[in-house]
Amino acid sequence: MPDYEATAGKTRASAAERNQKQQGNPALAADAIVQAVTSPKPPLHLILGKFAYDRMSQKLDDFRREMETWRALGLGTDFKS
Repeated sequence: MPDYEATAGKTRASAAERNQKQQGNPALAADAIVQAVTSPKPPLHLILGKFAYDRMSQKLDDFRREMETWRALGLGTDFKS
């Protein structure tokens, strides 16, 4: 639809362009998932592939920096003992 070409249309076009060009191997991912969920201590989060691993690492670094920036304010909300 022309009205959505600048927004949703771009998203659809981008998805179509990337289709079948993903780095991940679905068969290897499935094997990894089975191995993880059948292990004695399965992970709460399973990051599959380098792209996902790099993105998650960056998110965690960003989260840690933000946490530390606001540490004093957040910890200052406890009752004084």
